[in-house]
Amino acid sequence: MLSGCTWLALNLIQYAVLVRGGIAIGGITHEPDVLFGMGIVRAYAFDKSGLPPRIALDQNVALDIQRSAKLVNWGFATQDHVSGESMLHVLREIEDYDAKPVAGGIRWERHAAEIAEIIKLRSSPNQPEEVRRKYVWLAEYWNRVVSKRKVLPRV
Repeated sequence: MLSGCTWLALNLIQYAVLVRGGIAIGGITHEPDVLFGMGIVRAYAFDKSGLPPRIALDQNVALDIQRSAKLVNWGFATQDHVSGESMLHVLREIEDYDAKPVAGGIRWERHAAEIAEIIKLRSSPNQPEEVRRKYVWLAEYWNRVVSKRKVLPRV
């Protein structure tokens, strides 16, 4: 699920579509016309209007990731650079990219340049403030990630 959400969010960024939501643990009851329970309530709380375009991680999910050697080593979790809250690290594949060719691996240069251009355009002052604010947050996250290897373009 973590991998699927990561790839979905990253692929949508390439089309200027941002995702906001949350991953939580909790009971869920599913009836033919209604879905409810603490898991839904916790996850839905992350989707409040105005929050950054991120997939937040409930405390219990973040703790489960930290306790799993496999998951923690894969880098699924990170902290929001503004609030410090746990979130899904949707740019984790980009963060470790070193531009060395790998058989069957993704070459990020072209995709990263396109993403950086989208972020740059959407974070410009001529955008509506609610759009601009989300892309400014994404620009800060993006620049923090790509600065580690200095291979891919900053915004």
